[in-house]
Amino acid sequence: MVRASADSVEMLALRHETLARLVVAEPRERSRWPAFSAAVAMLFCVGIGLFAMRDGALPWLPWGAGAQAQSRVYETGAGQRLEVSLSDGSHVTLNTGSRLRTAYDDRTRTVILDRGEALFDVAKGQTRPFKVVAGDRLVTAQGTTFDVRLDTGSIKVALIEGQVTVARPADRAERIAKLRPNDVLVASAAGVMVTHDPNLIRLTSWTEGLIIFDNDALADAVREMNRYSEQDIILNGDDLKTRKISGAFRTGELETFVEALSMSFPVKVVERTDSRIVLARRQ
Repeated sequence: MVRASADSVEMLALRHETLARLVVAEPRERSRWPAFSAAVAMLFCVGIGLFAMRDGALPWLPWGAGAQAQSRVYETGAGQRLEVSLSDGSHVTLNTGSRLRTAYDDRTRTVILDRGEALFDVAKGQTRPFKVVAGDRLVTAQGTTFDVRLDTGSIKVALIEGQVTVARPADRAERIAKLRPNDVLVASAAGVMVTHDPNLIRLTSWTEGLIIFDNDALADAVREMNRYSEQDIILNGDDLKTRKISGAFRTGELETFVEALSMSFPVKVVERTDSRIVLARRQ
């Protein structure tokens, strides 16, 4: 396996420190917001948009009958991260390219993730359930911390602490999934799969401006880095796409990532524009 890293001693040290934390982290002492070394800089721009709420098109959305909803819309662009405090004391962190709508009423606390990813830290001591609508799935929680990611054709729910249920209201025949801490649910057209991951820090490292790869396919790593930039990396060559990469990289630092690839793989930059960087096999 080829191990790719950044071209600096600092990045190598950061990677070793991060992977060490993956091993020694004590689940019972995990903070509500996963934290890394203070050396990891907060590199995202912060943006916020507040707009009028519009009803969703899904008929099963859990609005309270006749209640006036407290409505907001929050959005992030490429490379942005946004931290939001909701009216009930819950906290939400939106990842790059995300859009979230809230609809609180006297019966439920409902939010709709239209796109992207969000980490939810739900306030405890509430009688109203906290519901997250993402695609055709409904996640219900009470005083818990979990991550929801909505991709084209799939949704991923990772439970950090507490309990959540994940249902597909439009299909009553589908079994409701009940997640335990460190469970990861992925739902797609192929079905629903739940796995147990003792180290979820990789999935939530984006909240600290970091992406961690551990024996991931190079094509997947490129796709993940592209989420955080207006400029896309294009990787030519099917044989390159299946190569494996491990390393820790700061979100938005595409140039550092490209340099690391050039050092660790037989690739070179063959085209560079404001919108893309094309990589191909180095002869």
